[in-house]
Order: sequence, then structure tokens, then C-alpha cells
Amino acid sequence: MLDLHNHTTASDGVLAPSALIERAHSLGITDIAVTDHDTLGGLDEACSTGEVLGVNVYHGIEISATRENGGSLHILGYGFNRDAEPLSSAINLLRDARELRNEKICVKLQEHGMEITIAELKQIAPSIIGRPHFARLMIEKGYVDDAYEAFEKWLGVGCPGYVDKEVLSPAQAITAIKQSGGIAVLAHPLIYAKDAQKLEALLKKLVSFGLDGVEVYYGSYSDAERSMIRCFADRLDLLPGGGSDFHADPHPLGPGFPKEIEAEWRRRIKPLNRAEVNSA
Repeated sequence: MLDLHNHTTASDGVLAPSALIERAHSLGITDIAVTDHDTLGGLDEACSTGEVLGVNVYHGIEISATRENGGSLHILGYGFNRDAEPLSSAINLLRDARELRNEKICVKLQEHGMEITIAELKQIAPSIIGRPHFARLMIEKGYVDDAYEAFEKWLGVGCPGYVDKEVLSPAQAITAIKQSGGIAVLAHPLIYAKDAQKLEALLKKLVSFGLDGVEVYYGSYSDAERSMIRCFADRLDLLPGGGSDFHADPHPLGPGFPKEIEAEWRRRIKPLNRAEVNSA
């Protein structure tokens, strides 16, 4: 199986990169992409484990962008040059924006009586701090009962602790990926537009910026939803992507690609490690 959308502790996942690859191997997944938010920090560890276990590890990233009407939009990147300047600059810009946002969220929560500090967050998120880490600390300190309450009452859009952080436009995110030799794919499209007409309009706009693909075989989508997105992908000549968007249990790995789509992705991108050779 092929899974092109996964997260590790390098961003907001709960499994270390090595543990993610071990999990994939135990489930019979032979090809997996690590697509942490705005960082490439988990790739080396994932690749090393993939070589040992015979799992092909593909490098990826999920870049945050800001929509014109507010809120975020995520662009997945695959097959890029890891050292290319456009992508490096985008990652550095997003890292700085995320750090500033985290400081502002801390202040907002402190103003509402929560003793939440950056130092404490770094204890549970040694790499990149995100809102899920705030939620985890809020649970540990008894301010909320679970992550759902944390986001519904405090961390979600429009809530007292919400701060928008994204500083790239969708066009800039797509351009950074493509100028670095990569493939740009819209992540989980139904988050942004459930209505077919609005989704088509969004995709057409992103195609004008250079978008290459859209997630069709996304883990939680129904057959009807996948069929609708696939129709738009075919109409706009977009590569159908997909993945589980794994962050934590009980979310399963493996999106279930059709064989011809798996073959097309294997033709377009190559694994970072040598597992493909070793397991042949």
C-alpha cells in the first residue's frame, strides 16, 4: 500500500518518525510519505528506519497558507529538492511565524487564568509546537477534559485563544514547492469547500497558481466524496493524491489508492532511502 500523508513528532503527530515507519511496516504498507507541517525535521530518522525494514520513505511536507477570506489552507509538497532555496526560505518564514503565534496564544490563555508557558510546551513538543500541544498541556493541567473541548472552547477559529499564524499565500506555497522541483497537492479539500461549486472554483484558482494535484483518496472521505473530487481532478487534469493524514491512534494508516494511481505516483516520485532497491 501507498500512504502519502502522515505526521510525526517532528510536527504534531504522536509517533516518532522511526515509530511511524515501524507502524507502517507492521500493517504491510510498503510506501509512505512523511509530510510534517512546515518542517523536514523527521525525514532522516524515517528514512533510516525505512532502509532497515524495507519500507520506501518519500519526502514530503504540508505547508500552511492563508486564504483570502481568512483561515488556513494546506498544500502538500512531494519530490522536491530538500536543499532548494525557495522551499528553505518558506520553511524559515513559517517557523518564525509559528513561534510568534505560540507566544501570542500563551498570552491569551494566561489572560484567561491558564498557567501555560512556552517552556512547558517544549517539554512535550521538542521540535515544533502546534495547537495540539497546547491542547495536551491544557488537558494535563485540568483546564479542559479533552482535545475536542480545547479546540471548541479555546483554540479553534474565533475562540479566545486562537491566533492566525500563516504568512504565505496559496500561490507562494505552491510556487515554493514547484521552484524546488516538487509536486504541489491540495490537502483535504473538503475542509475548505464542501459544496461542489465552491470546490471547483477553489481548485480552478489554485490551478492558475500551478497546483499539480488534489487529495482524492483521503482517509476519512466516503466513496461519494472521493468520486466527486476525482471528477474535478480529471476535469482539471490534476493528479489524484491521498493519504491517511495520520497523527495519532485510533486513526488508521493507508488510504486505499487504486492500483493505477499508485503506479503513477511511483513513477513521479522516488523514495529517499534505498528500501526499494533492498527489497526488490
